[in-house]
Amino acid sequence: MEHFWKESPERISGSITQWVPIASIQSPTASDITPVLQLGLAANGFWVLQTGDDVVEYRPGVDCLYLLPLLEHPEASVKKALKEGLRERGLDDSFLLNFPFEAVVEKGLLCLNHWALFALTWCEGLVLSQKLLVALAEAEKRGVTQEVRHKSRRLIGRR
Repeated sequence: MEHFWKESPERISGSITQWVPIASIQSPTASDITPVLQLGLAANGFWVLQTGDDVVEYRPGVDCLYLLPLLEHPEASVKKALKEGLRERGLDDSFLLNFPFEAVVEKGLLCLNHWALFALTWCEGLVLSQKLLVALAEAEKRGVTQEVRHKSRRLIGRR
């Protein structure tokens, strides 16, 4: 199947990235800076997020700040949208393994209450890695609200 490749400058490196759009995920809150998250797959297999005229390529270690609005959606619906987009383009579901789900949840846990609560909801359906357990412990210690601290403690005890 032919892919509709785009070329965009990569925000961090400035190099040109070839990528194919996979899914557009609408933000449920109209006040968001990024009302629609346009996610795609770069030719090198890393996921990208279109941010205006450029893209952010999510290699390991890249800050997932721009992906936090994904947490406002149920984890299953985000994965479903990405999987459907891959299949529509004749691409294998295994590309989902490269998506930085864990890094997005970790970033959310370490942010303010709004993102932490959404990240905690995602944690309920995830296998908690050591990285997420450390982030949960941090959220338990310094969570802005009692709700964040208690949910974090409950999830840590679940493991």
